[in-house]
Amino acid sequence: MAGVRFDEITVLGNTFKLARPDLVPISLWLLWGYFGLRYYQLFRALKDPEPREAWIDAVDRIALNRGEGDEFKLKIEPASNDSARHDPNLYNWSTQPVVIGSREWPTWRLDYQALGRPKDPNPRTPMTGTVTGRGVKEIHLSKWDAVRAGSRVALHTRFFTEYGLPAVIAVLPLIVGVVLLFR
Repeated sequence: MAGVRFDEITVLGNTFKLARPDLVPISLWLLWGYFGLRYYQLFRALKDPEPREAWIDAVDRIALNRGEGDEFKLKIEPASNDSARHDPNLYNWSTQPVVIGSREWPTWRLDYQALGRPKDPNPRTPMTGTVTGRGVKEIHLSKWDAVRAGSRVALHTRFFTEYGLPAVIAVLPLIVGVVLLFR
């Protein structure tokens, strides 16, 4: 295709004269197809998480970092029928680890588990114990966050170097061959 002629091949110091040099491109395409098939079979057999899962984990990390320290609306799980216990402003809240509630691009919903202790523990009021609560916060992500997550997967995981880049390199000769064939 590039005008290169094969008259002989040298392998480890041994020279082989080619009787039919016109078969070299066909042989190279057959080798390309064989190794492409083997690559595909190996890729399918691996038990690694998929790149999409790694991307979702990276977006989760961005959402969790964005959700730290921000105010969120608490929904109180009532411990009794006492209406005073339902006012979240009467408690000091401590939150426990965040769980991703739902993922629907571009909105991630974060669920917080919270424990509230009365701000003013007065024996004359019914607020003497602790109250559990649940905080929900929606994080709105941008396209830039998607690009950041993708670059994180490409640079900090092996998905791009072990799967993506070899696939790109393997497809390039096919594209060049098709373009030159129909030229």
